[in-house]
Order: sequence, then structure tokens, then C-alpha cells
Amino acid sequence: MKHEKGAVRLDKLLSNLGYGTRREMQTVIKMGAFEVDGEEMRDPSSKIGPSQLRDSEVLYDGEPLDPISPITLIMNKPEHYVSSHTDKDGPSVFDFLPYRFRMRSPKISIAGRLDMDSTGLLIFTDDGELLHRLTHPKSHARKIYQVEVRDPLSGKEEDLFGSGEVMLTGEEKPLKPVEFEKLSDKTCRLVLTEGRYHQIKRMFEHLGNEVVKLHREKISFLTLGSLKPGEWRYLDEKEYEDLKNG
Repeated sequence: MKHEKGAVRLDKLLSNLGYGTRREMQTVIKMGAFEVDGEEMRDPSSKIGPSQLRDSEVLYDGEPLDPISPITLIMNKPEHYVSSHTDKDGPSVFDFLPYRFRMRSPKISIAGRLDMDSTGLLIFTDDGELLHRLTHPKSHARKIYQVEVRDPLSGKEEDLFGSGEVMLTGEEKPLKPVEFEKLSDKTCRLVLTEGRYHQIKRMFEHLGNEVVKLHREKISFLTLGSLKPGEWRYLDEKEYEDLKNG
């Protein structure tokens, strides 16, 4: 029997999606846990192709099957959560996703982490090419942040940050110009086109000030919309393609 290009065994498919080991999946498939258009597929070695997964009603244990790779999603990160797969440094943002997402292959990674005390837009993807594009030092994806600082803004920030001449400690190249908008005595909005380590915090340390709150509002064209802290959603096909090609 000729199979569609990209077709994969059922037990491997479910294991790659993080539902369990291949041996575990062989057992549950034989028990009738995998259905396509209402018909149980009980042979773990049976193969299913991308078009069938896309065009059919595919259920695992009575629930719609998770999307196959590549997947990309966004989350509104709450405060006090780490941008990590593990909980060793505190509660993880992955706690808001189905646990099986930690087990998927290829692995889901975060494109541009936020510190534990920072909030806002996170992008998760298992697309290595997209991850590289978003996180590479030469990436020019615009990222917009709202920032609150400890001391009142001095009035020097706009000219200095926009100069393209700020040299942070330990760096060999000056920062690219950063757009600055004052919102109040202690809050501002910044637009960055690069993402160096703790960049915003170090920028204000350079001025003798300290960031007390940092919230990422936007990456490229993506915004949080109505997502509340801890909520997430998949990108649709157009959003994914625009992000990848933008």
C-alpha cells in the first residue's frame, strides 16, 4: 500500500506528540483510543499522512488530537514564572500548557525568554528555523516593552537610547538605537530591534536607575490581544507564515 509523503506510524505519532512512550501508545491504540472520522484504528503500525490529519476528525482518547509539528503559540506570561522547561528555579510557564507539551519531539522552545519578574508576550515554537530567526543576534524583529523604573525619568533617556552609541558593560558593540516614549514620571515604552542579555535592565543601570516592572507588549506584528495572564493560543497558519517570512 502506498502511503502519503510524510506519513508516520500511529505509535510514533502519538509518542512524538508527548502522549507517552511508543510502547504505551501501542497498548492504548490496540484498546481503541485512536479514531479517524469515527473509526477506531487499532493497529499501531498503521500510518497516517499529513492531509488525513488535517482534513479528518482525529481523536485520541475522545479528544481532538494535538496539532502536529510545526506548531507555534503565544502566551501572556504572568509574574513569578520562569521561562524554562523545568521547575528547578521556580514555577514554569510550561505549567500553563498541557504537560505532554514538554515531551513533544521536536522540542517546543521559547523564542525570547522573559525574566521571572517580567510579564507579557512569549512565543513558543518547535520550528527550529523560526526559533533561530527570532533569537539570532542579527534578528531585526521589533519588540515593544512597557517599563517602570525606580526613580523618575531624567529626560536624557530619549536622546541617549536613540543615539546608537550606548555601550553596555562587557559589550564590544554599542546598542542599536532604541525608540523611547515617556508615559509618566516613572514609566516609558521602548521599541527594541535586538535582544541582548538583560538589555533593558542594563540600559537603565547605565543611567543609575533600576527597572522595577517590565512588560512585553508586542513582537513583530503579534500582540496579546485579549489573553489574560497565563492564557495562550495557537497561531493560525497566516500568522505563522507571516512571522516566519517577516
